[in-house]
Amino acid sequence: MTAPTSELEFVEGELEVRLSEILYKTVDTTPWGDSPDAMSVEAHAWNKNTLVWDDVTSVIIPSGSAETSGNVITLPALNFTNAVAGTLYRVTVQFTIAGKGAPFRPFGLLRCIE
Repeated sequence: MTAPTSELEFVEGELEVRLSEILYKTVDTTPWGDSPDAMSVEAHAWNKNTLVWDDVTSVIIPSGSAETSGNVITLPALNFTNAVAGTLYRVTVQFTIAGKGAPFRPFGLLRCIE
């Protein structure tokens, strides 16, 4: 069995969210190892004009921080109140696992539909 790569998309694939929706998400770190540490969460929006991911962490995650219980990371609330309809968002969770080297960065794609 090969080790999982450091960047994998969330199991659900691309999710649709609505304007004003608040999403609560967890990430199970078991595929990478036990006891995640040094967690951070970022949000980016795909900019169709410049073709880059713009940092919108302060807009989508206005408060809170990631918490852990065992192998599960609970993300802070993802708040789409000030999102832009039709925009693709990427939420990335970064964490480390003791003895596993570089940080892992699983991500989820969320499309704001209205």
